Amino acid sequence: MQALSKLNSDINEMRTKYRQIEEDLAASISTLREDLVSKNDEYNHLRQMCENLSKTHENLLALKQSVEEAVVAQEENVNKLEAAVDEKNLQLQQCLQRLKETEQRQDELQRVLNEQQERQSSLTKEIEGLFGVAEELKTIENTLKTRVKKLKAKVFLK
Repeated sequence: MQALSKLNSDINEMRTKYRQIEEDLAASISTLREDLVSKNDEYNHLRQMCENLSKTHENLLALKQSVEEAVVAQEENVNKLEAAVDEKNLQLQQCLQRLKETEQRQDELQRVLNEQQERQSSLTKEIEGLFGVAEELKTIENTLKTRVKKLKAKVFLK
């Protein structure tokens, strides 16, 4: 009887641990989702900046060509435009690098999220198996109780 009581106590403790693990995993997944959304927003912002810088870069190149064809004598102005184009190229490269880094972070967050979901699924299956074992033990306990009652009744009748 003490073993069954201990078993029930262990089962209750396992259920409590399962609930805590489930809550912890849910909180982790929620945090990862929030991080993923934040990184996605950052990614979209950087992508928009890159598109804007790319358009600006294209516009500056077109302007540079027009100035060279129309005003060959004003090389000083052309040099200023080249410097602006180089700056925009640098900004574009930096933006593309940040975009690449953000995509890598986003991929890593997605991988971690997938791992957490796989882990939660695995733990859920394990716990479901343990609940099945607990039910079998409960059935055995009930069978033993019934046998004990019958044996007590036999002893009492004798």
